[in-house]
Amino acid sequence: MRPLTPIAYTNTEAVAGLVLALASTTLVNLAYVREHDAVGGLPPLSLLRPARSLRALLGDRPWLAAFAMESSGFLLYVAALRLAPLALVQSVATGGIGVLAVASARIGHRSARGGRS
Repeated sequence: MRPLTPIAYTNTEAVAGLVLALASTTLVNLAYVREHDAVGGLPPLSLLRPARSLRALLGDRPWLAAFAMESSGFLLYVAALRLAPLALVQSVATGGIGVLAVASARIGHRSARGGRS
């Protein structure tokens, strides 16, 4: 078995990876807020009736748009991992909780303490 060789990253690749990771975490967390808001207007979803729940989700344009945003964010995350070290990309992605808190308060009209404002 050959030993693993470390991957050398250039500064340009690392910076590009960081920018992609920031875009990724922003897209994914904004998508979470939009998906949550879209589901609020749907009939109740149930695991007991998965086909009906899936039809309701796939028939809702706002939810589909948010899902597309989330998927795009995931693809950007994969691209960021290709360009920058894992620890760097994960640390930026973890900071997305701040994006989620701000987006939830501003877009979802929720207070940071919980509940609706």
